[in-house]
Amino acid sequence: MKSPLLNTPSPKVKAYIQEAINLLKDKKKDEAYQLLLGHVETATKKDKISIFYAINDLFRKIDPTLAFEALDSIIEIDKKLTLPLMIKSKLYEELRQPDKAIQALKELMDRAPTNQELVEAARILSKYGQQESALKAAKDAYFGSGEDITLATYPLRVSLQNADWETADKITAKLLEAHRAKKTNQINETPRTHLLWCSDEIINQQVIENFSAKFKVSKKPPLRVVPEGDFNKRKVRIGYISNDFRDHPTSYLAMGMLRHHNKSRFEIYLYDTSYDDGSVMRRQVFSRSKLVRDLSKVSDEKAASIIFNDKIDILVDLNGLTDGTRVGIFSYRPAPVQISYLGFPGSSGSPFVDYIIADNYTLPKSSEEYYCESVIRIPSTYQINDFIAQYLPPLPTLSSLGLPEGKLIIGMFNNVNKVGREVWETWMQIMQKTPQTILWMLDPGELAKNNLIVAANKMGVDADRFYWAKKVSQEEHLARIRHCSIALDPWPYGGHTTTSDALFAGVPVVAIEGTNFPSRVSGGLLSAAGLKSLVAKSRDDYVKLATTLIDNQKLLSDIKKHLNNNRRRHPVFDSLSRTLYIEAAYLNACSLAAKKMKPASFDVNNRTKPKEGS
Repeated sequence: MKSPLLNTPSPKVKAYIQEAINLLKDKKKDEAYQLLLGHVETATKKDKISIFYAINDLFRKIDPTLAFEALDSIIEIDKKLTLPLMIKSKLYEELRQPDKAIQALKELMDRAPTNQELVEAARILSKYGQQESALKAAKDAYFGSGEDITLATYPLRVSLQNADWETADKITAKLLEAHRAKKTNQINETPRTHLLWCSDEIINQQVIENFSAKFKVSKKPPLRVVPEGDFNKRKVRIGYISNDFRDHPTSYLAMGMLRHHNKSRFEIYLYDTSYDDGSVMRRQVFSRSKLVRDLSKVSDEKAASIIFNDKIDILVDLNGLTDGTRVGIFSYRPAPVQISYLGFPGSSGSPFVDYIIADNYTLPKSSEEYYCESVIRIPSTYQINDFIAQYLPPLPTLSSLGLPEGKLIIGMFNNVNKVGREVWETWMQIMQKTPQTILWMLDPGELAKNNLIVAANKMGVDADRFYWAKKVSQEEHLARIRHCSIALDPWPYGGHTTTSDALFAGVPVVAIEGTNFPSRVSGGLLSAAGLKSLVAKSRDDYVKLATTLIDNQKLLSDIKKHLNNNRRRHPVFDSLSRTLYIEAAYLNACSLAAKKMKPASFDVNNRTKPKEGS
C-alpha cells in the first residue's frame, strides 16, 4: 500500500528519490538508504514524511526492517496519522505475521481512520479470525460513509462471514439497485463475493469484466501465438499456474489430473504464485511435474517471459478470479493456448484467455453469451478429483465427534458465507418438519454461531439441535461425514469440493437447480453420480425432497447403496477418464492454434489413450 504523498513530493524530494532508485538499480542498497536518510535532518516536516514513505516503498521487499523503521519514524513525526499504521498492518500481512498485523490495526482503530482504511482493516481482521472487530470496522465504514457502494464489497463479505444478514441484505439491495441502474463500474465488487449473493448471469458478466478491466494489461505484441514446431512430433508442454499449490481444495482436486497425465505425451510445468505452507499436499503436487518455478515475487511481465522461455504450449490458470489471481500474466500471451479451469466457477472476463473448461450442465450453450472465452465441454462433469487414489478411513465414534446417539444427522460443511437468510430459513423448515434430526455444520466462529441460533430460535428450532464441526484433514473429514444421513447444499454459490467429498463418502446431497456456473456445480456432480433426482426445482421441492429422504429410510438406504456400490465407476470419481478427456481437449486446442484458427467452442467426445499401466 503506497502513500498518496509519494504522488506529490516536493521537487527536491523527487530528486532524492530518483537518486536512490538509480543506486538500487546498481544494487547499492546501503548507499540508497543512507542517501535518503541523510536528507531527513534538514528537511521540512512534510518532506521528512515523504522521504520516510519513499524508504518504505523502496525497501519493503528487499529489507522490511528498514521499511518498518521508516513507518515508525512517520508516526513519531505526526501521531495523528493513520496511514503508516495501515501500511504496517498490510506489510505484516505480506510477511505472514498476523499478531503484529492485528496489533497495528488496533492502534489504527484508536485514532481516526478513514472509511477506506476501516474497510481494509475489516478485511485483514476477518482473515485472522477477529470477527467482532472486523464486523464493527466494516459496518462503521459502510454506514459511516452514507452507504457508499464503492466501499461495499468487504463489508458485505464480512457480514456474510458472520451471518449478519440484516447488514448483508441492506448492502445487496443497494448493490442490486446500482447494477440495474448501470452503475456496475462504480461498485468495484470482487467476483468471489459477488457470486455469493447474485446468480443473474448478465450482472455476473458485468461484474467480472469490470473487475478484470482493472488489471494492468500488456500493450506489447503477443509473445507466442502458435505452438513451436510440430507438437505432434514431440511432447506437449502444459503449464499450470496457481496460488493454491498448498493445502487447498484446488490442489486436492487437481492432484487427480496431475497424477494421471500421460508423461510420455505431455510435460508438466508448475508455476507457483503462492507460499510454502509446509504441507504434504504441496510436496505431492510438485512431485508430479517436470519443473516447478516460483513466480510469487516477480512481476507479471517477468513471469510471462519465464513461461515463454519454457516454450509452454498450453498455459492453464487454476486460480481464475480468486484471491491471489495473476490473470495479468496471460495478457502477455506467453503461450499460444491459454485456458481457465477448476479454480473459479465463472469467466475470467479477459480477452486473452482463450477457453474455459466446463460441461453441458454447469455451462450450457444458452449461457455462452456471458463468457468471453470459448467453451470446452467434457462429458459428465468438468470437475476432476483425486478420490480414486484414496480410501475411506474407519468410521469414528459419535462420542469422539461430540455427537449424540439416536439422532439423524443433517450435514453442511460449506463456508458459512454461502448461507444467506433465504437458505437458512429453508433449512429451518426442514428441521421443523423432522424433529428427529440435528444439523451438523462446519464451525463458523462464535459470532456467526450466535447469529444462526438466534435466527433458528425465531423459527422455533432450539439451539440444542445444532452441532459444530472443527476443521480437520480431508482424510478425517471423509471418515466423519459418513455419519450424516444427508447433506444440504446452499445457494446461489453451492458446494464444489464439499459436494464431491460427501458423495464419495456415500452421503446424498440435496441441491437446488441453479442459474449460473457456481449454482449449478452440485447439480452437475449429482447428475454425474446418477442422482439428478436430488436436484430440486424450487425451494418447496428442496424442503419436500430433504424431508422425504429423512422420513423414508428405505429410500435413503437405497441411495447410499447406489453411491457406495458405484464409488469406483461413476464419472464423478473417475479421475483417469477426466484426465484423458482434458488431454484430448488440450490437443484439439493446440491443433487449432497451430493452424492459426481462432479459438472456438467444442465438445470433447473422445479421450486420449491412457499411458501403459493406467
